[in-house]
Amino acid sequence: MVRGTVSNGGSSRASWFVPIAVAVIGLISSPVWGPPICRAVGICDPGPTPGAATTPGPGPFPGGETSIFLSLTSGPVGSTVKVSGEGFGAGETVVISFHTTEVGRTTANGAGSFSGVEITVPEEFGVFAPNQFFVIANGQSTIKSARAPFTVSG
Repeated sequence: MVRGTVSNGGSSRASWFVPIAVAVIGLISSPVWGPPICRAVGICDPGPTPGAATTPGPGPFPGGETSIFLSLTSGPVGSTVKVSGEGFGAGETVVISFHTTEVGRTTANGAGSFSGVEITVPEEFGVFAPNQFFVIANGQSTIKSARAPFTVSG
């Protein structure tokens, strides 16, 4: 074993530096511990983790990109907004929330899309007007998510 010493003012303080450095390098080069450790400290190739697989998303959304679209981008509480989305899983349940409040649910079609889901801007957000919030769509089986801003005007 290689030993090293760290000195401070001429006196030996410890002989632990080299063994610890060797142990850390051993962990980094380990196929199990290496990728998470070296990525965390930014010293390894950012390529894919061995054994990881990528699954293309549904329809024209490889990589799983999701989007939602709102019929209005601002309005007072009580406003009715139509929400449409794409890039979700075929036939999955999509929960729609205004900020943290669930305001609707729908089922994506075979292409992973939905359209014209009416939601109502919750009354409790009126005290925060004028302020921007997000309408969020969360796929329940794919865990895909998309959001769009909405400004509560009063």
